[in-house]
Amino acid sequence: MLFRNMWLFKPLLIKVLPMISAQAGAMLQTTIAFTMLKGSNAYNVLPQEAILGANMRFIPHEGMNASLNKVKKIASMYHLDMEVYHAVDASRSVDIHGPGFMLVRETIDKTFPGLEACPYVMTGATDARNYERIAEHVVRFAPVVYGPEQMKGMHGLNESIEYNCLPGAVDFYKNLIGANI
Repeated sequence: MLFRNMWLFKPLLIKVLPMISAQAGAMLQTTIAFTMLKGSNAYNVLPQEAILGANMRFIPHEGMNASLNKVKKIASMYHLDMEVYHAVDASRSVDIHGPGFMLVRETIDKTFPGLEACPYVMTGATDARNYERIAEHVVRFAPVVYGPEQMKGMHGLNESIEYNCLPGAVDFYKNLIGANI
């Protein structure tokens, strides 16, 4: 109900989503994770320079250039240099009224009866971006229910998927492939 009535609930969701979880908040803005830090090679030597590396996930409604400009502005306030080593803009959004999304929605209904399918912003970069040049409808979806412990390990230590998630995923892909035969 909330997401279907954004005209009414948008201000509330903008305040509440970041309070729910980091993942929910990440659906609202570009995220940045500082992943590398390099300075001196010895404990008793001050470095001549320090390097801080970051990974940014660009949100579609803001985009790569606007997000990078925000970081450049902050860096310049502290007289820091910023260099972009590699950047790829957010993937284009799928047409939620198009045949690709409708097929996924129908397959979710068949595989997980009673579970409502709702579009959302995929906050991680996936290989799906490589298919945009050759496919009109690219849907990013994983038929897996992640628990809180799995979310903590995403791209970190002990990243895994619980075995009890696998039967639903297998059934989803069987139904998806069967729908196209």
